[in-house]
Amino acid sequence: MTTERYWRLKEAGLCACCGEKEPVSGRVYCQSCLDWERLQSRSRRRVYAEIGICTTCGKAAPEKGRKTCRTCINKRIARYGEKRRSAAAAEKAAG
Repeated sequence: MTTERYWRLKEAGLCACCGEKEPVSGRVYCQSCLDWERLQSRSRRRVYAEIGICTTCGKAAPEKGRKTCRTCINKRIARYGEKRRSAAAAEKAAG
């Protein structure tokens, strides 16, 4: 999918994947495309786990006793840590 097509469909109020249906509220995909994406993602993660690579990126070996590699773990920690810091700052400013 090209970026141009994505934005054109999104602005038209159509599913950014199939371009045929109205997207689910708060999303850019319709329910059938969301279901298809979810199925593909589960299948991909299952295959990655079976062959012993990170279930997030599919590139590196996972950490011992985990399903994800150290790089993906660090990215997740940084992303959620930033969300927590932003939420705490907003709460402090409001309170």
